[in-house]
Amino acid sequence: MSPRSPRAAVCAATVVAIGLVGCAPRATDPSTAPPAPQLTTSPPQAVQHRAYACGSTVAPPVEPSTAGDPVRLSVTGVRLHGDRVTARYEISSAHTTTVLTYPVSPTPPTILLMRAGHIVGRHEPPASSVVDGRPAEMRPIGRHPYVSSLTVDAWCPGTTAAQVRSHPARYRAEIVMSVQPTGGPQTAPPARYLPDPLTSATARLTR
Repeated sequence: MSPRSPRAAVCAATVVAIGLVGCAPRATDPSTAPPAPQLTTSPPQAVQHRAYACGSTVAPPVEPSTAGDPVRLSVTGVRLHGDRVTARYEISSAHTTTVLTYPVSPTPPTILLMRAGHIVGRHEPPASSVVDGRPAEMRPIGRHPYVSSLTVDAWCPGTTAAQVRSHPARYRAEIVMSVQPTGGPQTAPPARYLPDPLTSATARLTR
């Protein structure tokens, strides 16, 4: 075996004593380093600030969602079963690059039972101080629409499930959520979007 050079001996001693200081390769120039990956989560989302009192209308600003919206909300089916009304809904986009921050903030998808434009039923408000207790996720709704359901399980005074079953055509299920303005491929309501403009979708009840 050939004897090691003086520099090799020095480097070996350096590794044993203090690690790779003096023998490690030169650090990469920060200006040429690859960018750090973007985070895809955020802190848990706060519960909506709006209130939906029995007998009231949905306070403006609120506009029906249309096919031309960058982020579209639609009700795909409503069913009356027992003492509850359940609506299926979809959040989608015609643009394949659109990504939705979910849970939607500050007003996540919220179901209301309406008669003549007034609230006669709603979902029991959550007890938690956050929408679902988990960090927000980035949903690629341009490629895979977000599909879920909501249930009216709290009737307002003067309204009963029997009345709704007797005359379902008089009632509509309405789902509202915060408008999702777009800015590039991701969507999220910026802080300046106050007082929380809503988008809505409605559908008649079926037995």
